[in-house]
Amino acid sequence: MKCQSCCGTAPLNIGVSPREFRYSYLPFGPVPAMPIPTSVDAYIASSSPAVQPILQRIRATVRKAAPRAEERISYRIPAYFLGGALVYFAAFKNHIGLYPPVRDKSLKSLVAPYAGPKGNLQFPLSEPIPYGLIRRIVRTRVKERSKTGARGR
Repeated sequence: MKCQSCCGTAPLNIGVSPREFRYSYLPFGPVPAMPIPTSVDAYIASSSPAVQPILQRIRATVRKAAPRAEERISYRIPAYFLGGALVYFAAFKNHIGLYPPVRDKSLKSLVAPYAGPKGNLQFPLSEPIPYGLIRRIVRTRVKERSKTGARGR
């Protein structure tokens, strides 16, 4: 029997589905599987203790700037929705990522120092996190979402 979903090779009897296998194994050997967070609380709790207060404060900043936004996990990271995707954030080894890219021209010069290769923002953990800027970004996204409605980007 061949795997029809991804690679066409014979399945291994390892007790996980092909999808789980793709996420937990790399060519150089097995990698410990990370638990999939089911809530933002679980995501923050599974993060490094040094980063947890930063994530809590970003969460509070987003909630205050968009109190009607729905909080959930999407793409395995915290996400906020208000008539569509509003913002996502994630912790990495050396930075906090904020998504999607900022398109508002009035914020371009403010976010330029944090712009990653694809336009998403990367706040280095070695520098103070600009919570005021995050608040402005979220408020701007709320205004964008209210103008475009649920179908706009």
